[in-house]
Amino acid sequence: MKILFILLFTTLSVQASPYPELSKSEVSKLENGEYILVTKSVKDRPWPVVIFYKLIEASSLESVAVFYALEHQSNYIPNLLKSKVVGQRVATEADVRYELKMPWPLSNGDYIHGHKLSYKKQESYKVNWWLVKSNTAKEVKGSAIFSNYKGNTLLKYESLVVPQSFLASFVEGKMLEDVKSSLVAIRKEILRIKNDDKSMMKELADKIHQTLNGKFIYFPKKNN
Repeated sequence: MKILFILLFTTLSVQASPYPELSKSEVSKLENGEYILVTKSVKDRPWPVVIFYKLIEASSLESVAVFYALEHQSNYIPNLLKSKVVGQRVATEADVRYELKMPWPLSNGDYIHGHKLSYKKQESYKVNWWLVKSNTAKEVKGSAIFSNYKGNTLLKYESLVVPQSFLASFVEGKMLEDVKSSLVAIRKEILRIKNDDKSMMKELADKIHQTLNGKFIYFPKKNN
């Protein structure tokens, strides 16, 4: 009976993670402040799918509120020069035009990504994004899931980028470092706003609720 209890307890402990694909040791690493990075090769694609897990010491609402402050992204993400919402079909979707600084001698990246915000369950939020148009990529798709985990956020970030042919030879490691540096910056900004700018955090969190309730945040005239 004791052995059965131990096995049951162990199983429940592993399942406590919102992502069953993570092992118990991986969850422990996340709890200790480490990150988990997984890459998966895709047939006929020069760059792999990147999956990144990280624990953020903020609620899932606080985390998604900062992440989905789309026009604020250029204030803290490395090399991102502009982020401007240029269209909304429905309240929970937004097209954002970005300008990204590229290494010499390349011209800056100029692209538009579509975004969709959704609420899953048990204080879990998801943001999907996809390519609308770009001068640097043929295909982009990704998602970020902000799941409640012991009062904090367990982030799962997944992205696939298929670059234009002139970028395909770029070192894969550089792409991975760019993803990592962006996510480090996102976590840092979430914690900064949570700890140092509570009024801004409240405003951003309110916008998440309003968006999910069908209110257009970036084009308020559409609410009429």
